[in-house]
Amino acid sequence: MGCLSGAPCRAYAVYLARKHTALSNAEIGAYFGNITFSAVTKTVSRLSARMKEDRTMRKEVDMLVEKLPSVKGLTHSPHRFSNDRNACRKFQVLV
Repeated sequence: MGCLSGAPCRAYAVYLARKHTALSNAEIGAYFGNITFSAVTKTVSRLSARMKEDRTMRKEVDMLVEKLPSVKGLTHSPHRFSNDRNACRKFQVLV
């Protein structure tokens, strides 16, 4: 799925990793190309704020979240994925 609303797809993957894994911001940043923990925080904050205003973006993220349980190789508990590093890789593939 392409990111139609203009946000970089990587931002979606970072957002999903933050919201659906137990990884710290530093761990997420290391996975996504050595971005700083504060850049992860800013990415998630900006995307969250933009989703409040942009219905298209919110729908895109909701569609991605709905697809998460069907992604091969992800084991989903009520709110987190069991293998967080594997989940980050799958999030990148998903978006």
